[in-house]
Amino acid sequence: MPRNDSEKASRRAPRPAAADPHRDGNDDDGNDRDGKDRDGKDVIKRLVWLIIGFLLGLGSSWTVMRRVRRVAVRLAPADVVDRWGDNVRAAVHEGRDAMRAREASFKDGSVRSSGK
Repeated sequence: MPRNDSEKASRRAPRPAAADPHRDGNDDDGNDRDGKDRDGKDVIKRLVWLIIGFLLGLGSSWTVMRRVRRVAVRLAPADVVDRWGDNVRAAVHEGRDAMRAREASFKDGSVRSSGK
């Protein structure tokens, strides 16, 4: 049970707004409030600028990543690159071998699933 009027007001549904011909921002003569005509030119302009912004962002991020990779390759010591490359290749081969062994054991039926 509400204790005061403010609690009653917070539970009520909002009242519908009165009909206002200018509510959508358009006058009766088909113009916006600032006097511009409502035609497809504004939509096309916005679409063009959206595409330009998208392409500039895509191109700049691609360029930055390319430069960062070049600097990383140039600054990385050769022995570290070789050692890491060998370790990664060895890990990939070990993982593949383990996967093949596990698949073979499943096909043979020697390993049963735990039923999870």
